[in-house]
Amino acid sequence: MQKSPFGRSINCKKPIEYFPANFQPYYSECGLVMAISGLAWALFGVSVIGLVYSIFDHFNFSVKNTKVYDIEKEPTVIEKNLERTESGATNAQSHHTSA
Repeated sequence: MQKSPFGRSINCKKPIEYFPANFQPYYSECGLVMAISGLAWALFGVSVIGLVYSIFDHFNFSVKNTKVYDIEKEPTVIEKNLERTESGATNAQSHHTSA
């Protein structure tokens, strides 16, 4: 990785003679170079955060319950009515066929 000769954006206010001769033609674009550099570092930081998040998500580092409870589910009112309706329908069919 190569460091920008402009350093920080505060260096853009220094005279042109402050910078190396091969970078003096780009002196007028100092602010733009520093803005692009800042965006690049911000994107790098976001990608590192994304990498860490994806690693944690992939391996699913979480606390898991060690106790398992066997809880019977209480039937709902609809399920109870459905059972009554089905049992009533089978009883009606058995009386109808026997007569």
